[in-house]
Amino acid sequence: MARTISCIVVLVAVLAVAVVVAGSNGKPKQHPQCSLQPPYLYVTFHGSSASKNKPDIYNNAFRYTLEGCELGSVLVSGPIFEPRGTWHQPRAHRPDFPSRSLSLAGMVLDNAGVLYLANADKTGSAISRWSSCKTADSSRAYLGDFVVEAANNTGLQHPYGLAFNNAKTRLFASAQNSNVVLAYEYPSGRPVASPPGLSGKSKYPGTFVNVGNTPRGIAFDHLDNLYVANHVDAVLVYNTTGYLVNSIAVDSPIGVYFDPVARIMYMGSNAKKSAIYTYDVRARTMGPKYKESSLSHPAGMLVHKDLLYVVSQDPTALHTFNTTSGAYNGVIATFDDLPEQLILSPC
Repeated sequence: MARTISCIVVLVAVLAVAVVVAGSNGKPKQHPQCSLQPPYLYVTFHGSSASKNKPDIYNNAFRYTLEGCELGSVLVSGPIFEPRGTWHQPRAHRPDFPSRSLSLAGMVLDNAGVLYLANADKTGSAISRWSSCKTADSSRAYLGDFVVEAANNTGLQHPYGLAFNNAKTRLFASAQNSNVVLAYEYPSGRPVASPPGLSGKSKYPGTFVNVGNTPRGIAFDHLDNLYVANHVDAVLVYNTTGYLVNSIAVDSPIGVYFDPVARIMYMGSNAKKSAIYTYDVRARTMGPKYKESSLSHPAGMLVHKDLLYVVSQDPTALHTFNTTSGAYNGVIATFDDLPEQLILSPC
């Protein structure tokens, strides 16, 4: 009898783990082995369904294991929050949550583990702050806005990419609809005075560079040079004083990511045949290119150990490549909404 009870306990424990790794929507995941150990992948979503037949809208950031298993939504407010990030209660019941809806793009963590999110919602763009993970379920609570689109901050129109400089004294944001990259003092949020290298007039407070097109992803290399995807024909490189020092030819660039270990800049092309281009920052030369026929609109990417993770919007998926061999490893997760950005989080 004791042995039978013991077997039942083990079976229940196994089933409990299976439920945890199945994700908040209960759908089976594609990878059979899912480690619950950190770090984790965070993915933001556009906030509009990827399919007319799937009304789910991910107004949230979601957490995944490195194998692609969904662990649920990250951003919470109050005791009741729907797994999909949608609200079924009036906003008045959530006084600590943003009054706007969420259309999330860029993400970045500060040294204290606080999460900064670019919210490009049409009702009011903002960069919001979310707590470090202090709860048992690794969720993050809303701390307020770092900056918002307002009369004294008119340039923050549809923020897209976020990046700290290496010293983490300034937070930079690309503004898709105002065609600029803005710089803010950290942690105050005050717009930074325009640098001497700024080309053209400073139309908006905090303008660091006038891109001239709809800037998308941004990233800093180890020398604090700023890389900006202009979404037309190049990734533009600016030094610390705002002067243009290089232009890397990439067709319709959208996402950029710097690997500080290998000192390689990864650049996602949203051309008809999407691909990930690489640029050796030290040698100033182009490197190998990562391609896959199902890869499209590669906005978010990161490197962890010997794997390159890339989110794609059509079809919606999380792809992986081996950075040592260059081989395509396949899709490890699919989504019901359009993925935007991707970062690593310790919790």
